[in-house]
Amino acid sequence: MLCGFTLSVKELKAKIGEEDYRAYESAILAEVQSMLRCVVSTDSGVALDNVNWGKLREGIVVYLRTDNAKLAEAQDEYSLSEIDAELERCGEKLMEADIVMGVEPKANLDETAMRICEGIKELIEKNPPKRTVWQEEHDKREAERAEREAEIAARKAKGFAPKPKED
Repeated sequence: MLCGFTLSVKELKAKIGEEDYRAYESAILAEVQSMLRCVVSTDSGVALDNVNWGKLREGIVVYLRTDNAKLAEAQDEYSLSEIDAELERCGEKLMEADIVMGVEPKANLDETAMRICEGIKELIEKNPPKRTVWQEEHDKREAERAEREAEIAARKAKGFAPKPKED
């Protein structure tokens, strides 16, 4: 479902066209891009638009991969040839996801969600966020400020006036 539409993706694309569908997709991604702790589910075609793919890549991208024939059997919306054609168009790009995880069609959703969480945890543990230069400079300034405040408090306690700030 795409923001209030109750049609399937295939029905929606047939009704409004691929171009308008991708425009909606871009608008929604722009809206949710700044949200924290947000899960965004897309179809595989999102990878074809470099801007949208870049927006997704600002977070952690998980590609749930399955056997095309099994997927075609498990649902009645897309034929095997349609699935094959879609993955021919964007499968290479999808393989750039941070986590590529094999799943079975109709797999238990709770188990799949737990596997995704474990994969994300492992990814973060192997690639911990790096402190940026501005964070390190901020911490240094804060430590210097705290040191100056402690020095002023000590001087006041002895009855002396604060030493002028040096910059």
